[in-house]
Amino acid sequence: MTAWIKYWYRGPFRYKKSLRKTIRNKSKKPKEDSDPSGIIAAALKRIEKEEWVFEDLGIANEDMDRSYLATFLACWLCKFVFPKDDVTLIRPWVFKVASRMEHGVSFSLAVPVFASIYKGLNDISSADDLGNCTTVLHFHYVYGWLGEYFDTHFTSSSEKSIPIMARFSGRLSAKFFEDSTA
Repeated sequence: MTAWIKYWYRGPFRYKKSLRKTIRNKSKKPKEDSDPSGIIAAALKRIEKEEWVFEDLGIANEDMDRSYLATFLACWLCKFVFPKDDVTLIRPWVFKVASRMEHGVSFSLAVPVFASIYKGLNDISSADDLGNCTTVLHFHYVYGWLGEYFDTHFTSSSEKSIPIMARFSGRLSAKFFEDSTA
């Protein structure tokens, strides 16, 4: 996956490095956060270096944005929607789905995501040695659900229009809670 991203994206990275881990009282939201806000800014014009990949592949100018979106969707599907044993791999079968999504075809992803969460929780609960359990679990979805319904995380934004997972993302955003409040 790292090689895939480096091949397709040759521009500058825009997020600052994450903060060092600190031990602090988690009764208040942290002052700084290195995670994105969840608000998508206007797209920047690609620099020449970023267009080399399209030239390498012979992709016409009018197909660049669609090709770029399909490659992003393929990466996203493998990493966050349909993770398998090795989330660092791009699996070939996602290209057809990513391409169809890029063309506007809707897919119901909730069922496979819930099935994957259920499988991951089952693998964990039935593991003989949790230290060697290598199951893949969609914790980002679980954290979003916990934050939304059980107030386990500080919100990174008060805006209800941004995605739930973005509202509850952020380094050091989880609250400590006692056994009685868990």
